[in-house]
Amino acid sequence: MAESSSSEFRYYRHSGNFSPGGALFSLLLGFVVGAPLAWLYAWFIRWDPFIYLNIVACIFFGLILGAATQQFLVSRKCRSTTVAAVVAFLSTLASYYLSWAVWLHAITQV
Repeated sequence: MAESSSSEFRYYRHSGNFSPGGALFSLLLGFVVGAPLAWLYAWFIRWDPFIYLNIVACIFFGLILGAATQQFLVSRKCRSTTVAAVVAFLSTLASYYLSWAVWLHAITQV
């Protein structure tokens, strides 16, 4: 029997538990937050002539999307690192793709 003072019990470890509904709900909410962010980001980088503001906009786009997705996963009690990474990757991938599509549409407008 291990003692409670051993290093095995000293730090928190994720249990790996998650609910599929919670993961899908978090993914959906990531899309809901990512879509308007992607639209704003694409139009901002289309009309902004200063490269430094584009860099700041990219950082804020990533931070807001990541923080929102993380909050959705925490609220749904997702304790699986793998599931959280997949949800974050998919919502980011969809948001960046939408941002690219909107930007492409914006630059072809005259």
